[in-house]
Formats: sequence, C-alpha cells, structure tokens
Amino acid sequence: MMMVLLAISFVSAKDKVDDSRYEIEMAEVGEPGTLVVKVWSYNKKPQVSDDVAKMNAIKGVLFKGVSDSGRMKGRKALVEDGYENHKDYFDDFFGDAKYAKYSRVALNSYVEQNSLIKVGKLYKIGKIVVISYNDLRKQLETDKVIKGLNSGF
Repeated sequence: MMMVLLAISFVSAKDKVDDSRYEIEMAEVGEPGTLVVKVWSYNKKPQVSDDVAKMNAIKGVLFKGVSDSGRMKGRKALVEDGYENHKDYFDDFFGDAKYAKYSRVALNSYVEQNSLIKVGKLYKIGKIVVISYNDLRKQLETDKVIKGLNSGF
C-alpha cells in the first residue's frame, strides 16, 4: 500500500505545471518605440488573463529576449544579468503591477484563430501584446538596472 501511495505522489509531482511558462516572438511591425509581440502562455483552461499575457510579455523582453519571426528580427534581453541580480527591484516591479504601464493587449482579450493549441493536458494560448519598449528601456536606465545606450562599452 505504501508503494502505491509513493508511486502516485511521484506521478502527481511530475504533472505540476510552472505558472510562469511562456514563449515570446515578434508578431508584427508597430509604431516607433514599440514592440508588437506574440506571447504564448500555458494554462489548464483554454484562456489566460490579459494581465498574465502582459506580465509574460514584459518578462520575455526583460529576461529572455524576443525570438525572430519570419522577416522580423527579434531582440536580446534588456536585462542581460537577469532577475536575481535585481531581485528587490523586479519583485516590486511585478508585485505592484508597474509592468502594466509599459504593455497593452491588442484585440482586447480576443484570441486569434490559430492562437489556441492543445498541448498534452495544457492549452497554449497566444495573445498579441504591444510593449512601450523605449519607455521601458528609459525607466530601467533611470533606475540604474541597465546601462544607457550612450554609456559606452
């Protein structure tokens, strides 16, 4: 009986999903100073909130970078030394939803055709997010999280 319980606990531990799992890619050309990205979030249900999509998009721009998509070139991560080196700053930035000031979901909660994919037991949901890239970069420079473009090498 003990072996059965132990085996069940291992199986259920393997099925747990990281809530911050996401992918990000360039979506289309936007206005100057912005990035238009498609962020793919994973969820057990076939929807994801706009706030989660915006947060994942900002996290992607900051820490992962944005992958190329067709004819559009991606971007490197803005914060190359990562989250942990600025943990207090980013805990506040995401905890107080300051990221929302730099992002908005296009199409107001609408999920485009081909943007909902069943992957095993999860759904992969794609949303288009517009990021105020230049404003975000300037704020990070002002707060001394990243070096300015004119700071030299």
